Amino acid sequence: MNNDLSKYDRVRSAILEEAEKSVIEKGLCSFRMSSLAELVGCSKKTLYGFFKSKEDIIAALFTKSVTDSIHHYEQIISQKHLSSREKILYILMYENIKCWNSSKGDLCINFLGVNPHIYEHAGQEIEGDINVVFMKIKTQVEDVWRSALRSGELNASKQEIQECIFHIRLVERGGIVVGQNRFLRQNGHNCRLRSIYNLLCSILDLLDWRLDTKCDSYDGMIQDVSCITGVSIGDDSLNCRTAYDTLNDTLDI
Repeated sequence: MNNDLSKYDRVRSAILEEAEKSVIEKGLCSFRMSSLAELVGCSKKTLYGFFKSKEDIIAALFTKSVTDSIHHYEQIISQKHLSSREKILYILMYENIKCWNSSKGDLCINFLGVNPHIYEHAGQEIEGDINVVFMKIKTQVEDVWRSALRSGELNASKQEIQECIFHIRLVERGGIVVGQNRFLRQNGHNCRLRSIYNLLCSILDLLDWRLDTKCDSYDGMIQDVSCITGVSIGDDSLNCRTAYDTLNDTLDI
C-alpha cells in the first residue's frame, strides 16, 4: 500500500513538474495534455487519471505555489527576534516581494482571482485542495494575532482587529495586482514597494501596540524577507523589472 502511494506521488509530481516547465516555455494557454503525457512518459489514460483537465493541472500548480508561501510564512513566524506586529507585516510584504519579482510562469497568490475560469472548471478534489491551503493561511495569521493579544503586545478588541485586517488586505492585494499587471504599470498606475510598506505600517499603528514592539524598519524587513524568498530587492528596485518612469508622467486632466 505504501509503495502504491509512493508511486502515485512520484507520478503526480512528475506530471506537475513537466506541466510547470511547459507553462514557462509555452504559456498557460499553449501547453496540451497530449504533449504533457509524452513528456512525462505516461499514457493519456494515466494522465487523465490524475488530472481530468488542463484547468485541474493549472489549479494544482497554483496550490503548490501557495503551499510554498505557507512554508515561508512558517519561517517568518518562527523568527524569535520578530515581534508579532513585525511577523504580520512581513507576511503581508512577502507576497508583494514575491509577485513584484516573479518570473515567467509563476502563479502568485491572486492568480485565481484574475483567472476565475480556472477555478470554475477545476474538479471538486482540486477545489478542495485550494480551500485547504487558504484555510491554513487563515489559521497561521490568526495564530499570530492571538499571540500578540496573549503576550500583551497588542491591546485591541476583535472588532478593531477585524477592521484593521480589512484595510491592510486592501493595500496588500492592491500592491500585488499592480505588481502583476504590466498594463497598469505602463499607464501611470505604478507604486513603490516602500510606499506599500509605509501604508501597511500606518494602518497597523492605528491599533494600540506596545511601544517596544514597533522596532521594524523597511530595510530590516527587506533583509529578513529577502533571505526567506531568495529575492534581493532594495529601495531602487524595479517593479517587475519595469522602471518608475510612469510615476512621473504628466497627468492629462
